[in-house]
Amino acid sequence: MKRLFLLRHAKAVPAESDVEDFDRTLMLSGMQDAGAMARHLRKSDYTVNLILCSSAARTVQTAELVVLELGCEIEYRDNLYLAEPAKILAAVRAAPAGVAHLMVVGHNPAGILCDAACA
Repeated sequence: MKRLFLLRHAKAVPAESDVEDFDRTLMLSGMQDAGAMARHLRKSDYTVNLILCSSAARTVQTAELVVLELGCEIEYRDNLYLAEPAKILAAVRAAPAGVAHLMVVGHNPAGILCDAACA
């Protein structure tokens, strides 16, 4: 059975005028939360074969914490940065056929993917 995981990046530092949104990193609490989520996935015996990850700093950090626990492959995608549901869905559909367990690490717009997929 194929499985899709959608993971929003963990808590990032607040938007500031001197830091571009793309370069915002995780807060310490975000790093701890992402690590805890990754440990939960591992302890629950979930498998992830491939992560498709927005190339923004906060999503990269989140995905890399998951990789530390699950040992899966990761691909960084510029087009997933603040992507709308249609772009996320296209990335999912374009994933290699042999990938049974796929995770997408992205941003808030990914939360409405189900609405687009179910329409």
